[in-house]
Amino acid sequence: MLEIGKSYTIEQVVTPEMTARAIGSGGLEVFGTPFMMAMMEHAAMDCVQPDLPEGKGTVGVDIQSSHLAPTPVGMTVRATATVTGVSENGKLITFRVEASDDWGPIGEGTHTRAIIANDRFLQKCNSKLTQAKQKSRKRGGPEALLAFFVRRVSPGCGGAEQKSFLIARKALAISGRGPYNISSVCKHGNTTEQGV
Repeated sequence: MLEIGKSYTIEQVVTPEMTARAIGSGGLEVFGTPFMMAMMEHAAMDCVQPDLPEGKGTVGVDIQSSHLAPTPVGMTVRATATVTGVSENGKLITFRVEASDDWGPIGEGTHTRAIIANDRFLQKCNSKLTQAKQKSRKRGGPEALLAFFVRRVSPGCGGAEQKSFLIARKALAISGRGPYNISSVCKHGNTTEQGV
C-alpha cells in the first residue's frame, strides 16, 4: 500500500559530467537542469519501489520543475520526492519534488509516475522496433525514393534532380541494395544494377 506523505531523499556530489555544458543544456560548468530532474525522478522511483509487488515498477509520465539556483562542481546535491497522491485506479502516483545543495533550495516541482508491469512494458516498448521495420518495408524504404526519382524527375537529370538521385543511390548503397547507375536512369527512365 502506497502511503501519502512518504518521502525519500538521494544525494550525489556534482561531477564535471553532470554539468549543463557536458549535457548540452547550457554553456557553463554548473549542475545541469536535466541531471537535477533525473535525481528528482530517481528519488520518486526509489520512494515507492519497495511498496510495489514483484515484477512491478514505475515510469515517469510527467515532471514540472523550476531550477532556482546554480550549484558548482564538487558540491553535494540532494533530491527529495514526497508522495502527494495516488489515483483512484491506483495506477498513477504524484509527488512533490525538491532539490537542494549545501547553500539551500535549488529546484522544486511536481512529478507523476505510472505503475507498470515491467515485462509487459518492455515487450510493448521493444515491439516498436518490429513495427517500425514493417512500416519501412511497406513504404518501400530507399527503393521507393529511387522509384519516385525515376517516375518524376529522371527526364533531363539536371541539377536538383541529380542531387535527389545521388541521395537515393547513397541510401540504397547504405542499405546494401545498390549501386545504381544514374546515366542509365537519365537515358532510359529505369534503373540498372551494376556489379550483379
